[in-house]
Amino acid sequence: EMSFRGRLEVNLLNLGASFSVRSKKGRWKTLHSCSFEDTNLQLMGSTGGSGTARMEFRSSRSGDQVDIHLCAFKSGGKTSDTTTYDRFDIDTGQYLKRVAGGKAKSDIA
Repeated sequence: EMSFRGRLEVNLLNLGASFSVRSKKGRWKTLHSCSFEDTNLQLMGSTGGSGTARMEFRSSRSGDQVDIHLCAFKSGGKTSDTTTYDRFDIDTGQYLKRVAGGKAKSDIA
């Protein structure tokens, strides 16, 4: 059975984007939101499935986790102006660590 576990939404009413995941229990949790001004539109794409955003799901002893290709994520008190690849706990929504990006002056690929 195929089921969607991640989604990237563009909110045209409030002009922003959000990155959400669904736990194995079926609950959706938003892990990150950003304003339209801070949204990297290449992550979104112009049609469904055409963007460069990626979510990689994994299971570990401590629970389910997801690595997400994000834009404008705030870590260490500073918002990144490039895209980053960050890890979150799916059940709690807790930020775990930066996997890649955020230090360079360019987006990750």
